[in-house]
Amino acid sequence: MPCDFFAVRPGGRTDLRPDGRRILYCWLPCFATDRIARRQPALAVQPVAVVRHERGRRIAAAVNGPARRNGVRTGQSLADARSLCPVLIAIDADPAADSRLLFHLARWCTRYTPWVAPEAPAEDGPAALLSVFAEGALLLDIGGCAHLAGGEAALVEDLAGRLQAFGFTARCAVADTPGAARAWARYGDPLRPVIPEGAQAGWLKPLPAAALRLREADAETLQRLGVATVGDLMALPRAAVANRFRGGDAASVLYRLDRALGAAPESIAPLPAPADYSVRQHYAEPIGTPEGMTAAFERLLLALTRKLEAAGLGARQLKFGIIRADDTLDSARIGVSRPTRDPAHLARLFAPRLEGLDPDPGIETVVLSAVSVEAFTVEQHIFQKVVTKSPSKSLSGDRRNRPALQAPADMKPADMKPADMKPADMKPVGALIDRLANRLGRAAVLRALPCETALPEIQTRYAAALDLRAGDPAPDWTAWRTPERLTGPALPVRLLEAPEPAGERIEAPPDAMPGRFEWRRRPWRTVAAEGPARRLGRWWHGETAIRDYWQVTAVPAEASGSIPDDIPGGTAPVRLWLYRDPAAGPAKQWSVHGLMG
Repeated sequence: MPCDFFAVRPGGRTDLRPDGRRILYCWLPCFATDRIARRQPALAVQPVAVVRHERGRRIAAAVNGPARRNGVRTGQSLADARSLCPVLIAIDADPAADSRLLFHLARWCTRYTPWVAPEAPAEDGPAALLSVFAEGALLLDIGGCAHLAGGEAALVEDLAGRLQAFGFTARCAVADTPGAARAWARYGDPLRPVIPEGAQAGWLKPLPAAALRLREADAETLQRLGVATVGDLMALPRAAVANRFRGGDAASVLYRLDRALGAAPESIAPLPAPADYSVRQHYAEPIGTPEGMTAAFERLLLALTRKLEAAGLGARQLKFGIIRADDTLDSARIGVSRPTRDPAHLARLFAPRLEGLDPDPGIETVVLSAVSVEAFTVEQHIFQKVVTKSPSKSLSGDRRNRPALQAPADMKPADMKPADMKPADMKPVGALIDRLANRLGRAAVLRALPCETALPEIQTRYAAALDLRAGDPAPDWTAWRTPERLTGPALPVRLLEAPEPAGERIEAPPDAMPGRFEWRRRPWRTVAAEGPARRLGRWWHGETAIRDYWQVTAVPAEASGSIPDDIPGGTAPVRLWLYRDPAAGPAKQWSVHGLMG
């Protein structure tokens, strides 16, 4: 196991190399923007700035490559950044999401070593606040583990390649100390990521003094004194440096230098071990029949649900694995749309998966694991009527004086439900979603989620029902039932997949309804119209769309004209939802976006 032991030479001088310790530093310089591009791939090629609020201003905390090439830099106000790049897309910073993703990456890196930790943010200064939102870093102690990946260089190449395949920009370096690895990853040669053992002093000399992760004030002081590189700092008398910088040990220049060279310890606090929600059973005599395997699974399922109940959790993903007598492995996995610990429901979902597991030549070990768990909320499904018995003359403490929970005699079980729809009533729907998604595939069952925008084509986004987490937006659309939306203009019954141009032969004066237009290669004549209703894009996200929507009743302009087959009803007239885009050219201003029914 890695340690912080330092060897001492006979002359009393401390060796600059920790015994057997090798640190891999993985720097993610574009972490915040990479996280956004992973969710919305279209933004990878557009200028994007992650902004944070500071004293009433919006400051660019992180910018991606296209924005940087347009002159946008971190620390600029959004107004200044948009003056350089008018099409800049601004997205509010989400430190909680960044922190969760960095934690998941650190957990994923335990494939290389059990000693992994996300790097703590810098101590002070405005640049430190920006770095919290802009970038991320991971520390891995790979001492004794690198040979499993073919050596340190091969491990660095594999880690960086996998992270780049995930959509992250990554730079890695390996050294004896965290400080040296951090400095070389950020300022060193990316083509030579591995510093040999005990050689960090010579490799760090050409690097700028800021590579030691100094405080902002200390770095400015060194720059004024003409100390440009780490080598210049190493050549100065230690007493003179100590007199110049009288800060605490944790922030002093000499302490940073000693930690980078290995003369002062710098520990890494690894991630805590994840809670194990799994149960297993070993058998002296192998199980050789599907019935026996199913019985073993049911026993494990009951034990696991009791374990989850004691922890107040519900399972989102479960995995059942078997180890056969010939050391071969096989497994089955299911997922659910909401946390559950109902053994009957889980057993029904696993039933078709268990049929695909072959017990031959015999199963020696069975394992059932809750791969993903979430907090479980107990829900009440039946309301009972409180009936108070007639008072009696007995003592007040007599049980006969207390109200009893009793259902009316004429109430049927089917009637014992709340009057209004509650989240508990969605349990049958959730069970149906689970069965369909596990049978047809996770991507086959989608759930519509609301998006706060006025543009109809992006008001709804679809996500796999089994992938929704507890912190995702509520899918019941309750928040959208506002008076403004309920009393506003009617919406189309059918929204077209994409707006369809109304053609070049449209007749409409400015800011008025069209008299004639051409749609789907047919001329149409307007009979009645209602509008306009203006809708704007999210200007704070860079959406500049301005649309004026009209509800138009139209008939074929030609006597022989017929209604297209894909329009409901098949008879004239037709009610359409048209909009006008003032920014488009005269021939493209009008488009049909839906059918009013």
